[in-house]
Amino acid sequence: MNYLAHVYLSGDGVDAQLGGLLGDFIKGPLPLVWLDPNMAEPLIEARSKAVQGIGSHEKPHPLLLNRSGRPWSRELLAGIYLHRLIDAYIDQHPLFKSCIERLGPEHRRVAGIALDVFFDHLLARLWRRVHLQSLADFSGAFYAHCAARSDELPIRAATLMARAQEHKLFESYAQLDVIAAVLIRIDQRLSRRTSLTRIMPVLEAEEGFLLQQFELLLPELQAFSSQQRRALAL
Repeated sequence: MNYLAHVYLSGDGVDAQLGGLLGDFIKGPLPLVWLDPNMAEPLIEARSKAVQGIGSHEKPHPLLLNRSGRPWSRELLAGIYLHRLIDAYIDQHPLFKSCIERLGPEHRRVAGIALDVFFDHLLARLWRRVHLQSLADFSGAFYAHCAARSDELPIRAATLMARAQEHKLFESYAQLDVIAAVLIRIDQRLSRRTSLTRIMPVLEAEEGFLLQQFELLLPELQAFSSQQRRALAL
């Protein structure tokens, strides 16, 4: 799943949605004590220690603090954790694996990346089936939230969302030429060139099959995400 899908699957809470996005930018272990709503005191203590550690010899845990030096909320950290659970679930799902196989051995190394992006394309196309808000309204609200908190975000995430707002990125995912451009930009960021620049014709040729698999996968993914949100009190 790519940016749009992760924000959507994070539910209605804006901090959880932001965590869904930041799962691609914040790496490293997330101690579960920060996420358990029944253990509020240890979380408060950990956040207090993180703040007190600023400017002292004690280095605060890098995942507790945002770029402006303030603690992330529990909901945002839980959104990051949910992002990781969704990625692990998708990677092992038979329907996702069948899509990877369908793209052929030439693209096996990058098929997962390409499918993450292409599934955002399919989600944008099917959006009116899955959400009461229009994609433009949903995206606009999320862009505004990111803009209001841009000083907290990792620089790469803040830059991405500023460009997303300017170019209406999530809404444009419904266009195949935008997906092709996204895949080219990803390839340019990688240390070694890949077949991402050549995979778009294969995605287009297999679009019917990929759409069929995605329509089967999406309800299972929605159910899994809902279950995990309840467990994380999101």
